[in-house]
Amino acid sequence: MDFSEKLKALRKKHGHTQSTLAHLLNVSQNAIYNWENGKREPNLDTILKIADIYGVSINYLMGMSDKEESLCDMTTFHDEIDEYTHELGEFLYYNPEHKQLFDASMEVKQADLHLATEMLNLINGRFIEKDPMKATSKKMNHQR
Repeated sequence: MDFSEKLKALRKKHGHTQSTLAHLLNVSQNAIYNWENGKREPNLDTILKIADIYGVSINYLMGMSDKEESLCDMTTFHDEIDEYTHELGEFLYYNPEHKQLFDASMEVKQADLHLATEMLNLINGRFIEKDPMKATSKKMNHQR
């Protein structure tokens, strides 16, 4: 099944008319008609939107896979985020001294993130040498 056939099947499966899908994608109904009849294909942004609307992977939509499932199961993702958020909230509640550090971390600029990570790794004894030659040399000297 190619893109045009899958698009039409998904649209019908979800009870959408060409007009409804056109409205959801902010395109003309004629564009949907052309896509479903194989006369044209949408651009990548629109393909991503279609995959999102119907909860399928792009590979499925483009005929490269028979697996209909989306690559990212949003239900699982939300459950993991909710669990992490709960754990973080509980940790900060029982360790108020860490709240100031957490609040400050929200203000860290991307440019400073690498430096902060290196500093924390040094504090925790997890320094990782970027240059493999230096790392090997330090390891040899340390073993002597």
